[in-house]
Amino acid sequence: MTQVAESEVKEEASPFTGQFELETTENFDEFMEKGEQMGWVMRKLASVSGETIRAYHDPATNAWKAHATSLAGEMVFSTVLDPNKEFFFTTYTGEQTKSKAYFKPDTSNKVVLEEHTRFELKPPKFHIIEKFFEDEKLILKFTANNVSMKRKFKRISKEPGFSPKILQKFQEIEKAAEKKPLEGDSKETS
Repeated sequence: MTQVAESEVKEEASPFTGQFELETTENFDEFMEKGEQMGWVMRKLASVSGETIRAYHDPATNAWKAHATSLAGEMVFSTVLDPNKEFFFTTYTGEQTKSKAYFKPDTSNKVVLEEHTRFELKPPKFHIIEKFFEDEKLILKFTANNVSMKRKFKRISKEPGFSPKILQKFQEIEKAAEKKPLEGDSKETS
């Protein structure tokens, strides 16, 4: 189990470590309607919600921890960047996704891919988030149902700034992952 203290984040940390604040979004409404199947009222509420991401990546162990907050709530997950390791996390809307996070092959560890399967939708839906840097900005490119959305975040700190409460949540997630297998493992997902 890996605990991240502020003092452990070095100046030479991964570029994916830090606090990032939403600056701009492209194609939000179409993506939320067609990619995420979100209704009009929820799309309008979500469109005015800012977002802050706090993330930590340890290049030595590939530990990956993230805490995102917006007016819609929060998302917290802790895993290892590995295409063979799956984990669950709960979205802003309370839906569980079975997910993987790993460095995209042939990108020199410059692009993180997250694959998410949402089982609450029938049939289950799959989407990908690519995370990379462009002009010193963290870019999140979401793709689902052949529709994409691009969100651009400015770095506001090189340290993740996790609160003790969030550090505790990371520990709880890691303990739960050690104890039980993923619930969707035996389900058909295609």
